[in-house]
Amino acid sequence: MLLIYKIALLPYTIKKIIISSLEIGFSNAITFVVYLLGFYFGVVFMKNDQIQFVHLFRVLMVIIFSTQAVGRTSSAALDYNKAVGSFINILKIIDRRSKI
Repeated sequence: MLLIYKIALLPYTIKKIIISSLEIGFSNAITFVVYLLGFYFGVVFMKNDQIQFVHLFRVLMVIIFSTQAVGRTSSAALDYNKAVGSFINILKIIDRRSKI
């Protein structure tokens, strides 16, 4: 009986795994894209003497840490939606009349 249940849930489980993997990949890709853009524009600004090396790395660290926070937040967005739904269900249970 348990095997039939597991086989029935297999397509849903695979779909969930694929979506979760894509979300994690996207959040990791954001960080590397920001690295790429930051270093590219930093080199362009350094060639034009518009920024010094020390200031470039200060700005890059601020941008990189903030994008990492955005990436982590975006991967947890589905969990937040589930938590809100669960909270609403708990409030409904608390507010309903007792049958006793």
